[in-house]
Amino acid sequence: MSYILKALKKAENDRAKDNPSRIEDILSTDLASHRQEKEKYFYKTLIIFVVSTLIIAALYLISEQYEITENSFIEIPFKEGLPDAANQNLSKESPILSIENDILDEVFISETSDYKLPDFDLSGYIFLVEGSRANRLFIEDRAYSEGESVHNGWAIKTIMEDGFIIKKGDVEGKILFR
Repeated sequence: MSYILKALKKAENDRAKDNPSRIEDILSTDLASHRQEKEKYFYKTLIIFVVSTLIIAALYLISEQYEITENSFIEIPFKEGLPDAANQNLSKESPILSIENDILDEVFISETSDYKLPDFDLSGYIFLVEGSRANRLFIEDRAYSEGESVHNGWAIKTIMEDGFIIKKGDVEGKILFR
């Protein structure tokens, strides 16, 4: 029996000499665990970077949205002022017409003149930019753009942000929205 035990021990020693993978297996398990720690560190760093980027982007979008609502709040008085302008009869007051001339700034026109302002109800307007073809005035259930005749020869010359200019012959009248 001792002979068999010696033979088994010798065979095991020979196998250990011929197959050095056992030593590599021991080393590779340590290296694998080290690689796993590096991968965990990489994933943690990546997650922190992505989350912080998302937070910064969300804060930026919220601040942009606040600026947009703040700017749109500035234009609300124009919209609120429209019903007052629509209910106002523009011809009852003494109309003041401005003429583009260096000498005369304002001219008072009498009620019986051919150049008195037309009697119309302004119900709304659309102003995008100066000179845009999309600019519109809504007068008595009809939309008018620049160059169209409104009433008795009065034509819309220009639609501006704060009003519009109507023209009849050489006389121009500026009507403000407010």
